[in-house]
Amino acid sequence: MEVEVTSSTAKTARSYKLEPEELAFADLVATGWEPEDAWAVAIRKGATWNRTARKEAITQLLEKETTQQRIEDTKGILSKAQTERIRSEINADSKALFARATDKTSKIVELQAKLEACKDTGEWLKINQQIIDVTRMKQEETKKDDNTTHFFLPTLYPESCEYCLRNPKNKNK
Repeated sequence: MEVEVTSSTAKTARSYKLEPEELAFADLVATGWEPEDAWAVAIRKGATWNRTARKEAITQLLEKETTQQRIEDTKGILSKAQTERIRSEINADSKALFARATDKTSKIVELQAKLEACKDTGEWLKINQQIIDVTRMKQEETKKDDNTTHFFLPTLYPESCEYCLRNPKNKNK
């Protein structure tokens, strides 16, 4: 069966010394398709063959050096959606890791667990000092958060312009 493909696909197929159908088969296998399904979609012949003949043809095509080369070349290529999904997962993981690393309460708990484990060793003083440092940092953080500015307004306002202190008539009062 003759298939029309674009010039770039034909050029790629020629560079691998494959037919366009074989190139499509290799690409489908590289993206995770089962070879039988890739054969049915890309090659579209042999549907009436017996199972062993079709399996033999698939095996021959898979064992071709050029097909294996195309599969290896295509396996390393990720789609833009896959790349973006990987980046977003990495960003989410790094944000969660940063939040855990900077959480002072969890640090204190970790250090207290270490302190219990090494009660009789020389590290006890170091870990105790770290607990004190983290506790101070936590106290400083809570002190910095209380930056409320209070504004006080008069409760008695002038009823009209006559009674306002800015009025020239009331300057003497």
